[in-house]
Amino acid sequence: MDAGDAIRVTVFASAAGTTDVALVEAASDLGTRLARAGMITVFGGGNAGCMGALSGAALAAGGYVHGITHQKFITHTKTGIDLEQASSQGIRLDIVTGNDLSERKLRLIDAGHCLVCLPGGTGTFDELWMAIGMVATHFRKLPIVVINVDGYYDGTIAQLERAERDGLLRQPAREYVTFVGTPAEAVDFCLASVEACHTLSVEGLDDEPRRRAVTATLEALPSVLSSKMDVASGTVLVSGLVRVPSFLKALGDAGVRAQWQGSRPLVPAKSEPPPRFAPNFVRGVVVGIGLSVSAVVSALAVLALVAGRKARV
Repeated sequence: MDAGDAIRVTVFASAAGTTDVALVEAASDLGTRLARAGMITVFGGGNAGCMGALSGAALAAGGYVHGITHQKFITHTKTGIDLEQASSQGIRLDIVTGNDLSERKLRLIDAGHCLVCLPGGTGTFDELWMAIGMVATHFRKLPIVVINVDGYYDGTIAQLERAERDGLLRQPAREYVTFVGTPAEAVDFCLASVEACHTLSVEGLDDEPRRRAVTATLEALPSVLSSKMDVASGTVLVSGLVRVPSFLKALGDAGVRAQWQGSRPLVPAKSEPPPRFAPNFVRGVVVGIGLSVSAVVSALAVLALVAGRKARV
């Protein structure tokens, strides 16, 4: 597969040289599987620990590797590979600068079609929670899967479940992140997620496309209400309806929205197969027409009410 057409998977992981052997082995297994699946491995550019094992295994299996690191990790902590090392190993390396890691984290998040998180320390925690937060607040739409090696992230799962029970999450935690036990399951998750994004489906329309559709309609109403109109003669000049195409586009987005996020539990059963998504064009047409008619009828009702009030005045 050509690198330009490959699925890009960003992996968060530790670069600590003291990382437990079992965690390093999981990182190595993930790197091998990503390469064999024809995916590009995007990582934080570390030269040891899980990062080093991940990139080394991906390269050994013939895969593409893209590192995004910060200058400080090269010149100060010595935990990041430099350009010379990257070149000799066949790694594409981007080096960012600045007084913090914000740009590096954003670059890592935006570089992947999906995100996998291995065990790590404070840096990995920071990256993971930033990604979950961006998905939860709709700044990004990115499938996230965490490999819970040997129960490493049991505490994180418990924290999310507690937050959900106490009503602190806008949506169920499974909308933001999935936890699996092995690298094989994580790779399956990535493949299914990307497959879902290229499959037409209107099963379980989620809130976001609906919200965009309603927002587009509401944005059009002020222009509609301010337009000159003569309801009695049947002539209605509604210049604001030029914005309706954005409403219809939002409906279209809703009709083809992949439903991977809403169809899975926080921690899938081990025997659960990756979901498959089938097109449903008839339901898409019905839903689109129904919502369109409802929006037009509502707008005309508002116009009639306003016209009636003006007539009484």
